[in-house]
Amino acid sequence: MSAPTPPRILICARPAVGGAGRVLEALLRRLPERGISGTAALSGTEGLALIDVARQHGWDTVRLDLRREISPVRDAGAGLKLRRLARGHDIVHAHAAKAGALARLALPLRKGVPVIYSPHGFFFTYHAEGSAPWRRYLALEQRLAPRTTLLHCVSAAERDVAVEHGLATEEACHVLPNPVPPPIARGDTKLPDLPADRPLVVMVARLVPPKDPLTFVRAAAHVPQARFVLVGDGELAAPARAAAKAANTDVLFLPPETPVRALLAGTRVAVLTTASEALPLFLIEALAEGIPAVTTDLPGCRDAAADAALYIPPNDAPALAAAITRLLADAPLHTRLTAAAHARAPHFEETAWTDGLVAMYDRVLHRQKSR
Repeated sequence: MSAPTPPRILICARPAVGGAGRVLEALLRRLPERGISGTAALSGTEGLALIDVARQHGWDTVRLDLRREISPVRDAGAGLKLRRLARGHDIVHAHAAKAGALARLALPLRKGVPVIYSPHGFFFTYHAEGSAPWRRYLALEQRLAPRTTLLHCVSAAERDVAVEHGLATEEACHVLPNPVPPPIARGDTKLPDLPADRPLVVMVARLVPPKDPLTFVRAAAHVPQARFVLVGDGELAAPARAAAKAANTDVLFLPPETPVRALLAGTRVAVLTTASEALPLFLIEALAEGIPAVTTDLPGCRDAAADAALYIPPNDAPALAAAITRLLADAPLHTRLTAAAHARAPHFEETAWTDGLVAMYDRVLHRQKSR
């Protein structure tokens, strides 16, 4: 009996940076090792690095004009292109809100190619609950939910949000946590000379909502015994720099291409302050390096760090400063959280995650054949 033919997957996505971009990069690298490939329809508006990765690993590549903001003409054109591309593929795997919406709108309901949707954090959760944007984007997700064959959730917390708001039943969700990608040093950026006499406290994030770099910067003023390092860029970078200058705090700002894993190797405490999170990749990378964390008390952050972190309320710089100070001063606590980080890291191993992707695709194809 001949082996089954591997499925052809149409990957569509807008993010090329941040945690979602790193996960997509791993997907494009690892699936061809299992004989799975197809077409990568990707936006080039945030850079071409992801398109280059897809080409290097044998994917057919198509550039879509996907922008963060709603653009009726461009979005309609991208949707029509996705409908044409879907022919000849066994599954469409759409990532994040924009590509997820367009793929589900473009493909025929029930009779077309099955669609797996990976939100990487529902966009409505980036806004205050009950606000006009929260209601608008939640209503859009609810209207698109019947067009979703399977909802890929990166954490139990994300699944619970989906079930609570009627976006999927628990049975229609597939929980597969993000992996820890191997260390990647993009570009020629070298680590700057960092002080050996002060412990490093590091936050890495794409500096756009729902991330909260201002709380991180404001906490630095209360922990002079440490050097605070903020890695990333985005619309919140300028306000963060202004806040640091106003408070006369010694925060080092580094660009997003900084080799994070190399930086973490010399870090004492990892920090992530945020207003919403599905499963933060930076915390998972910190675990891989055995670095204890201090982070906002959100279900997605707890799903990532578990007992390898201290948790603080949202938007609370004094609480963040107190938690960092405690972790720097309490050697037994730091040792205990370091051990917890090392124990937690294997949960996010990349090979096991790739196995999970293949199993998720098999689940969808088996469901389609049984209809």
